[in-house]
Amino acid sequence: MTVDTFTRANEGTYTVQINDGRAKTQSSLVLVGDVFKVALREAEFQRKEHIRKQGPHFSEYLYFTVTEDCTVMLACKMANVKKETSFRWYKEDDEIVPETPPNVMSGACALPIPMFSRKDQGVFKAVLSDDRGKDTSVFDISGQVFEDIINAIAQIAGASASDLVLQCTPEGIRLQCYMNYYTEEMKTVWKHKESKIASSEKMRIGGTAEMAWMQICDPSDREKGHYSIEISDGVKTHSQDL
Repeated sequence: MTVDTFTRANEGTYTVQINDGRAKTQSSLVLVGDVFKVALREAEFQRKEHIRKQGPHFSEYLYFTVTEDCTVMLACKMANVKKETSFRWYKEDDEIVPETPPNVMSGACALPIPMFSRKDQGVFKAVLSDDRGKDTSVFDISGQVFEDIINAIAQIAGASASDLVLQCTPEGIRLQCYMNYYTEEMKTVWKHKESKIASSEKMRIGGTAEMAWMQICDPSDREKGHYSIEISDGVKTHSQDL
């Protein structure tokens, strides 16, 4: 038996009886209470999915990847598209126009976010539409998602980290660690003789997109010893020392 439109009116007990002329048996399905609510939710979801897939739609909603140069890519895959299908990117409802126009016929699109940092937090949307309908995918870069992206960047950046380099400056001595990309949101710790260093007027901690650095101002004998930098990606800690 097929129920074309499954609604609240369909709550109840369904019974099928089988009779071959010699014997009779029956089986019942009870769709009442919580069991019915689960079935109704599933039916409504499948109905919406069927309607959505009649037009252009996302076969994979937005997700992120990180390239070797630490560029964050927001990617998605689509199906049932045609040349006339429109694809648009938005952040907080403001349209983003990428340098390379999306090619919907390829079945996949990606938005690069180079030099990712806290400034890139926000709600991103990808919208597919044509005369058959519209589909939207939303990706909220905040909270745990933001942390996951930073950790993915740190995994690649940490693995690319160079040996510590000593650089003399007018203020004193600077220790530098080059990597594919550095941002202050990465979990980075500098240590002197295994003790964590807090940024201060004496020990300044900073960085650029290409490296992390620590400046030792007016160095004295107290600053002699072993130094290291640790970059954590949430799973593994990448370290370099001098």
